Amino acid sequence: MGARRRTAPCRFYRQPRSPYWMADFWIEGARHRESTGCISERDARAWVESRKATMIAEQVRHEERARLGVAGPDPIMTIGQVAEEVKRDYLPVELRSPRYVRLESRRLDFVVEWFGKEKPLTSITTKRVAEFRAALLQRGPGGAPLSTGGANPILARLANMLHLACEWGYLDACPVLHKFTPKMKAVRLTRAHADQLLVFAAARPSLLDAITFAAGTGCRLGELEFLRWGEVDLSSGTITFRDTKNGEDRVIGILPDVRKLLERLRAKIPLPIPADAPVLRSAEGCAWRLQGGIERRHFQDLVKKSAIPQETTWHDFRHMFSTWARSQGWPRDVIKKWMGHKTDQAAARYSHVSTEELLEAAAGRWARPTPSAMSQATG
Repeated sequence: MGARRRTAPCRFYRQPRSPYWMADFWIEGARHRESTGCISERDARAWVESRKATMIAEQVRHEERARLGVAGPDPIMTIGQVAEEVKRDYLPVELRSPRYVRLESRRLDFVVEWFGKEKPLTSITTKRVAEFRAALLQRGPGGAPLSTGGANPILARLANMLHLACEWGYLDACPVLHKFTPKMKAVRLTRAHADQLLVFAAARPSLLDAITFAAGTGCRLGELEFLRWGEVDLSSGTITFRDTKNGEDRVIGILPDVRKLLERLRAKIPLPIPADAPVLRSAEGCAWRLQGGIERRHFQDLVKKSAIPQETTWHDFRHMFSTWARSQGWPRDVIKKWMGHKTDQAAARYSHVSTEELLEAAAGRWARPTPSAMSQATG
């Protein structure tokens, strides 16, 4: 079974909320999962071939050094030299999107500036990494403090550079690096909040459709953005989300409001409908996207205009749906399966007790019967 896995072809997929293709491939018996930074699958495949060639060349170089009896890492490299090598060999502009390269290069430049361009790579110890981690919360690339969510991508770029340095023989061992665990927000959307957003979104039909779908399915943003008509089966009443966050396909049912939306959207498309046609489209007719576009600004404007918590993000629709399903009496295992949660802890983080339910509990709706009440019922 292990041998079959080692000869398995490369698998390409997208993570939720990311436009870039991920690659899952094997080289010399070792499994690698990396972001290609490419928007098209064709470029992602070309990037993997380039990456494989580079890694095989490094393996040959290490074997040659071992044959000649050369021990230890390569001659001391500076942090700046390794960063330039990462930019040249790991972030090729011709394969990755220009925006991805610019963003990752800025993060890498900030790492080099903090640790010192001329300092030896071996000066990046576990202690220095911990100091850098703490410093990010005080000052980021723009000079302002970063949140844990803003610091994690920079820590990921540092970790990537250190792991590549180990592959290239510049380090014997990679320093320990821990990312931040994002704090849970106190923002909790309700169905009433969603109804308010729908009223204000009436002037923007594409955003109105996306909010209706998110509020009625509890899906992740990436699952919504990359949903295709070939994954929607109105006859059986199911929607299939492919390559979800946990790496598995997930099937959910279609609730009445979502069915009305899908039937209306399908009626606008000439038959036959291509299986790879996007379900949600923007006003311009292309696949609907929230990230980094005009739709995000419209959504932020809606939040400001409506009387809902101003810290609301798109992901809060997912919390809202799980909480609503629990309040409707859905079994816990059904909610867990619907949301795509692997553990009970993850499922619990998404189901919240509302203030109304607390008040109902205090009023005695769910009060345990008193002994006298029990005796009267059995008498």
